[in-house]
Amino acid sequence: MKLFVGTEKGLFVYSTSDRKSWTLSEPMLAGWEVSSVLPLKDKWLVGTTHYVYGATIRQSKDEGKSFSQCEASPSYKDNDFNVNRIWQMVKHPLTGKYYTGVAEAGLFESDDAELWEEVKSLSAHETRSLWQPGKGGLCLHTILFHPTNPNRIWLAISAVGAFRSDDGGKSWQVKTKGIDAIITDEKPSEVGRCVHKMVLHPHNPEKLFLQYHHGVYASDNAGDSWYKIEEGLPSNFGFPMAITHDEKLFVIPLESDGLRFSAEGQLRTYQFDHEAKRWYDSSEGLEGKGNYGTILRDAMTVDTQKNPGVYFGTTGGDVFARIGNEPWQRLPGSLPRISMLRVLES
Repeated sequence: MKLFVGTEKGLFVYSTSDRKSWTLSEPMLAGWEVSSVLPLKDKWLVGTTHYVYGATIRQSKDEGKSFSQCEASPSYKDNDFNVNRIWQMVKHPLTGKYYTGVAEAGLFESDDAELWEEVKSLSAHETRSLWQPGKGGLCLHTILFHPTNPNRIWLAISAVGAFRSDDGGKSWQVKTKGIDAIITDEKPSEVGRCVHKMVLHPHNPEKLFLQYHHGVYASDNAGDSWYKIEEGLPSNFGFPMAITHDEKLFVIPLESDGLRFSAEGQLRTYQFDHEAKRWYDSSEGLEGKGNYGTILRDAMTVDTQKNPGVYFGTTGGDVFARIGNEPWQRLPGSLPRISMLRVLES
């Protein structure tokens, strides 16, 4: 198994055969900010950003020994938007199409991960004139697929909201009912919701969970409406959210939108109890008090092993792993600021 770590100074890869001992690679694409990775068995797709050369998608077909730039990275052609960051790359499990979410917020699709076409139904959405960026920019950072219905797709955009398509991307519905607006003195609108991350239940595609700028939410009807699930949390502000195939749902609370470090100065993870509908501290093995780190929205991921692993990385360059119900362990190495994590299983 490999754990991919995207940082502001390149791509790093951990390798393991038992999830106990880990080997860290030398940096790949050193000097490039790596904001997204889609690791496949036949190729690795990497979203990179450079202060001179901009945002591009690169690929490697030899496990990172060499990289080439895709023939046509995502680019807007018929409007004034710019692609300044590749936030997310995924492959549809049913159709085989590739999708990428970018900033300025937009969606691109491809049949071969080489030539990318803008999904104009989203770019021209009727609410587009009301879209505003969050602190991290106007970014499409989450793309989710229904496991059996190829036409149902969910998106999350900061600071805009959650969207759903029921026709394979031909049209998009805003799905923010029940989510509190951040700025309450503006004219009421269904957008203006700063979704930080959204995940889909592994066995019930009607159920989603969402880490918001000011709240943690769940939906039982595919996003048609949302309700808060915050009992037990020291703070409802945070960025990452992840769920394992055995339904373990995790968040990492931060102090507040003004103080974006670990809540109460403690690096802690919280796991949701679905029956009690509350969160409990699941931080055994972490460093506890005196830790003021930050975990970004895409810097937590899971694997699909029998005892699933959960992994996260901090802006201070530390990577932690939790296998099954074991305590968290810190993986070797100290890396640059971590943007994202992804797993490739053998």
